[in-house]
Amino acid sequence: MKKNSSKLRFILGFALLMILALSLVMSGMLAKYKTETVIANEVDYTNQLAESFKLLDKPVAVQEDGSYQLDTSADAQPTSGFSYKLIPGITIPAAPYAEIKGKTVIPAYLYLEVENTGSALLNFDSKWTALNVTGKKGGTVYIYDNGAALIGDDAEAVDVYPTFTVETLSKYPADHTEGEVKVYAYLLQKVEDTSAADTYSQAPAP
Repeated sequence: MKKNSSKLRFILGFALLMILALSLVMSGMLAKYKTETVIANEVDYTNQLAESFKLLDKPVAVQEDGSYQLDTSADAQPTSGFSYKLIPGITIPAAPYAEIKGKTVIPAYLYLEVENTGSALLNFDSKWTALNVTGKKGGTVYIYDNGAALIGDDAEAVDVYPTFTVETLSKYPADHTEGEVKVYAYLLQKVEDTSAADTYSQAPAP
């Protein structure tokens, strides 16, 4: 058995750090748009899709035996990423989620792109379905709620969208290979009757 078979990595931390930045870039560059309303003595307005758009993960605590558990302490805070080592038979508590605060009335599609180059098995929330498009980063693209556009009207509302969990690892190291799981979140404005697939395909790469 190769040496690296017993020391496998599931890299989610750096990926999620990248994801957070990318999700904000996409919401900042593509979500905002200007509408010029022709009204006497009035100025044009700039609207945006949401007050904030983040991709986060639940806080995790490392145990003495090297396993992981969710950190349920009172001061535990969500993280923008965490790196895991694949230890045979353990449970990886990775459960990234999208958080949208203050979603406006402007309709928008919510997407998830996942690059999984290892053998970790991901269990997706039932709200996500694969979309037949080419991922901006070469991954598989998922659309939330079958492409139903998100619309909000409460500036203080915070909506959470679970993405996936990781199956408990096999006790046999040979069943796993080294690799990474990278996740990217996109929030793109729906323009008229443009479908979720066309909206994503037409958006520039981040």
